[in-house]
Amino acid sequence: TDNAPLTKSGLRMLKDLANYDIIYVIDSSPFMLLPVLLFKGRARLIFGVHNPEVFRTKPHSNKLIKRLLFKIYRFITMQIILHIPNIHVLNIADRNALEAQGYKGNLYLIPNFIYYNQADIQIKIPPKFIVLFGGRLEINQKGIDLLAEIIEKTLSKNKNIEFHIFGSGEGKKFIEPLISKYPKNVYYLGFISNEKLKEEYENAMIYIMTSRYESFGLVVLEAQAFGLPVITFDISGPNEIIKKSFQGSLIEPFDTNLFSEQILKYYDLWKSGNLNKNSKLKIRDYIFSQYSGDIIIPKVEKMVRDYAEN
Repeated sequence: TDNAPLTKSGLRMLKDLANYDIIYVIDSSPFMLLPVLLFKGRARLIFGVHNPEVFRTKPHSNKLIKRLLFKIYRFITMQIILHIPNIHVLNIADRNALEAQGYKGNLYLIPNFIYYNQADIQIKIPPKFIVLFGGRLEINQKGIDLLAEIIEKTLSKNKNIEFHIFGSGEGKKFIEPLISKYPKNVYYLGFISNEKLKEEYENAMIYIMTSRYESFGLVVLEAQAFGLPVITFDISGPNEIIKKSFQGSLIEPFDTNLFSEQILKYYDLWKSGNLNKNSKLKIRDYIFSQYSGDIIIPKVEKMVRDYAEN
């Protein structure tokens, strides 16, 4: 399913590459990276590792032909990546993976940053306990099948909890039976506007992420910017954000029982008044102190300037 720049506009794009000083590319497909390398002329190239698929070591299918093709695909992809002189990674695990592959170029470890303005965020304690989940409803990476298990296990013990789910994708088929079974507890919002997203963050009490792997997890930053404790599996990316106990919980991959139990614990904290406005403010203030644009953007600027000057 990789893209290749073989359309009229794609070929025009390749022709124009030599007109630029620096090219920042985030597409890890060899069918995109190799043509960019060949057509970039004197332009300098930075590869941004934003896709967690880059370092995946197994195909999604266990069929023999898929395994063989994946080995070839992965070998070709890594050979191209290892010849790119500058690479930007979002987490420590990706940096370590590149070094383990023998990468000798310049590695920049710079995480994502919060796009929201802290002054525009309202911290609320809603009258209902709402658990928020959002993103692509995708199975292999985002773990929508795990999300469905967690919702079922949680609501079987406590029907005072609401789950709000936004996003789109094939994984919706795992959510639809839960909507029918728990119409007062499971709400599917589909693809929502930025204004509606902000409203959902403000009205939620916790955020959950069920991904099997991530490069970083920008949505974790967004949720924490609104003071939401985050429950996520202990995987690369999110586990570099959730470092303090007050920020949320890292669950043993991929134990849906423990995950559900943690949601129920947060419900009890909210019910007893221990999950309150002050605890939300503490999360918000901490995350902005680590990942605000004022902190991260200068690092990106320095990466580009250093490369341009060299």
